[in-house]
Amino acid sequence: MNSRSNSQRTFVKLLCALSSSTALLLNPAASSAPTTSSPTVPATPRSDGLASTASDAAITSKLKLKLAGNSALKQSDISVSTFNGVVTLYGVASNRAAKTLAEAEATRIEGVKGVDASALLIGK
Repeated sequence: MNSRSNSQRTFVKLLCALSSSTALLLNPAASSAPTTSSPTVPATPRSDGLASTASDAAITSKLKLKLAGNSALKQSDISVSTFNGVVTLYGVASNRAAKTLAEAEATRIEGVKGVDASALLIGK
Protein backbone atom coordinates (compact mmCIF):
# COMPACT_ATOMS: atom_id res chain seq x y z
CA MET A 1 0.00 0.00 0.00
CA ASN A 2 1.21 3.45 -0.71
CA SER A 3 0.79 6.47 1.54
CA ARG A 4 -1.55 8.20 -0.88
CA SER A 5 -4.05 5.35 -0.73
CA ASN A 6 -3.82 5.29 3.10
CA SER A 7 -4.39 9.04 3.20
CA GLN A 8 -7.39 8.72 0.93
CA ARG A 9 -8.90 5.96 3.08
CA THR A 10 -8.36 8.03 6.22
CA PHE A 11 -9.97 11.03 4.54
CA VAL A 12 -13.00 8.99 3.46
CA LYS A 13 -13.42 7.57 6.99
CA LEU A 14 -13.21 11.07 8.45
CA LEU A 15 -15.69 12.40 5.91
CA CYS A 16 -18.15 9.59 6.72
CA ALA A 17 -17.84 10.23 10.44
CA LEU A 18 -18.40 13.96 9.99
CA SER A 19 -21.36 13.33 7.73
CA SER A 20 -22.99 11.05 10.31
CA SER A 21 -22.32 13.51 13.13
CA THR A 22 -23.74 16.41 11.13
CA ALA A 23 -26.87 14.42 10.30
CA LEU A 24 -27.44 13.69 13.99
CA LEU A 25 -26.87 17.32 14.95
CA LEU A 26 -29.31 18.56 12.33
CA ASN A 27 -31.89 15.89 13.11
CA PRO A 28 -31.65 14.95 16.81
CA ALA A 29 -34.84 12.89 16.50
CA ALA A 30 -32.87 10.41 14.41
CA SER A 31 -30.77 9.55 17.45
CA SER A 32 -33.69 9.22 19.87
CA ALA A 33 -34.90 5.82 18.69
CA PRO A 34 -35.63 3.44 21.53
CA THR A 35 -32.55 1.65 22.72
CA THR A 36 -32.14 -1.62 24.45
CA SER A 37 -29.57 -2.13 27.11
CA SER A 38 -28.63 -4.92 29.41
CA PRO A 39 -29.75 -4.58 33.04
CA THR A 40 -26.17 -3.96 34.17
CA VAL A 41 -25.42 -1.18 31.70
CA PRO A 42 -27.40 2.06 32.14
CA ALA A 43 -28.72 3.74 29.01
CA THR A 44 -26.56 6.59 27.76
CA PRO A 45 -28.17 9.98 28.42
CA ARG A 46 -29.13 11.88 25.30
CA SER A 47 -29.11 15.60 24.73
CA ASP A 48 -32.34 17.45 24.00
CA GLY A 49 -30.70 18.69 20.78
CA LEU A 50 -28.36 21.30 19.41
CA ALA A 51 -30.02 24.23 21.22
CA SER A 52 -29.72 22.39 24.53
CA THR A 53 -26.06 21.62 23.87
CA ALA A 54 -25.36 25.30 23.17
CA SER A 55 -27.30 26.31 26.28
CA ASP A 56 -25.38 23.76 28.36
CA ALA A 57 -22.09 25.19 27.12
CA ALA A 58 -23.22 28.72 28.02
CA ILE A 59 -24.30 27.62 31.51
CA THR A 60 -20.97 25.86 32.08
CA SER A 61 -18.99 28.90 30.89
CA LYS A 62 -20.96 31.37 33.01
CA LEU A 63 -20.63 29.24 36.12
CA LYS A 64 -16.90 28.65 35.62
CA LEU A 65 -16.40 32.42 35.40
CA LYS A 66 -18.45 33.01 38.57
CA LEU A 67 -16.57 30.35 40.50
CA ALA A 68 -13.16 31.54 39.31
CA GLY A 69 -13.99 35.14 40.24
CA ASN A 70 -15.17 34.30 43.76
CA SER A 71 -12.37 34.79 46.30
CA ALA A 72 -14.07 32.44 48.77
CA LEU A 73 -13.53 29.59 46.30
CA LYS A 74 -9.84 30.22 45.48
CA GLN A 75 -8.69 27.27 47.62
CA SER A 76 -11.18 24.91 45.97
CA ASP A 77 -10.69 22.82 42.84
CA ILE A 78 -14.20 22.65 41.38
CA SER A 79 -15.02 21.38 37.90
CA VAL A 80 -18.32 21.93 36.13
CA SER A 81 -20.28 20.06 33.49
CA THR A 82 -23.83 20.63 32.27
CA PHE A 83 -26.19 18.24 30.52
CA ASN A 84 -29.74 19.22 29.55
CA GLY A 85 -29.65 22.11 32.03
CA VAL A 86 -28.50 20.01 34.99
CA VAL A 87 -25.18 21.21 36.40
CA THR A 88 -22.78 18.68 37.90
CA LEU A 89 -20.12 19.99 40.28
CA TYR A 90 -17.17 17.71 40.99
CA GLY A 91 -13.71 17.96 42.46
CA VAL A 92 -12.75 19.26 45.90
CA ALA A 93 -14.25 22.19 47.81
CA SER A 94 -11.96 23.64 50.49
CA ASN A 95 -14.73 23.41 53.12
CA ARG A 96 -18.49 22.93 53.56
CA ALA A 97 -19.17 26.65 53.08
CA ALA A 98 -17.32 26.59 49.74
CA LYS A 99 -19.40 23.63 48.55
CA THR A 100 -22.63 25.36 49.59
CA LEU A 101 -21.51 28.58 47.87
CA ALA A 102 -20.69 26.75 44.62
CA GLU A 103 -24.11 25.08 44.64
CA ALA A 104 -25.80 28.44 45.26
CA GLU A 105 -23.87 30.10 42.43
CA ALA A 106 -24.97 27.31 40.08
CA THR A 107 -28.65 27.71 40.95
CA ARG A 108 -28.45 31.44 40.15
CA ILE A 109 -27.43 30.85 36.52
CA GLU A 110 -30.28 31.34 34.07
CA GLY A 111 -31.35 28.08 32.43
CA VAL A 112 -30.18 25.77 35.23
CA LYS A 113 -32.79 23.09 35.91
CA GLY A 114 -30.93 21.37 38.72
CA VAL A 115 -27.59 21.00 40.48
CA ASP A 116 -25.85 17.76 41.42
CA ALA A 117 -22.96 18.26 43.82
CA SER A 118 -22.73 14.68 45.06
CA ALA A 119 -19.28 14.31 43.44
CA LEU A 120 -17.97 17.52 45.02
CA LEU A 121 -15.87 16.40 47.96
CA ILE A 122 -14.93 18.53 50.97
CA GLY A 123 -11.40 19.05 52.22
CA LYS A 124 -7.92 19.35 50.78
